Amino acid sequence: MKKLLFVFFVLAVVLGSNSLYAQHVSMVSNDDEREIPLFPAGSEEGGPVARSIIIQPANAYVGNDAVSVVFKEEMSSVNISIKDASTGATVYSETYFNPTLVTIDLSAKAPGQYYLEIVSEEVQLSGYFTL
Repeated sequence: MKKLLFVFFVLAVVLGSNSLYAQHVSMVSNDDEREIPLFPAGSEEGGPVARSIIIQPANAYVGNDAVSVVFKEEMSSVNISIKDASTGATVYSETYFNPTLVTIDLSAKAPGQYYLEIVSEEVQLSGYFTL
């Protein structure tokens, strides 16, 4: 009986935490938004594969000519920069203090592929996206 109760408790905790995360994501993202896959600094395609769970401190989304970055962990200062992937020219760079949600308007930028970089003292994330 104790084993059955323990299994039920574990399932309730796991399933409950997943539904809370799904609600958080659905509140932040619109139907037109696409998630920008972010990777830690130094990770390369064909490189070593991490075999442990990686906690992502931020998620990024693009939609309606804007990039939104949602921070799941508190960070004292974060620099967010966006570069044109074809030319390497920086089209946006800003430092934020204690951010929770950052929205960057890119409506004046030409359609194409861009590179997003998020740098703090604790973490460095980057990813490509298309406008």
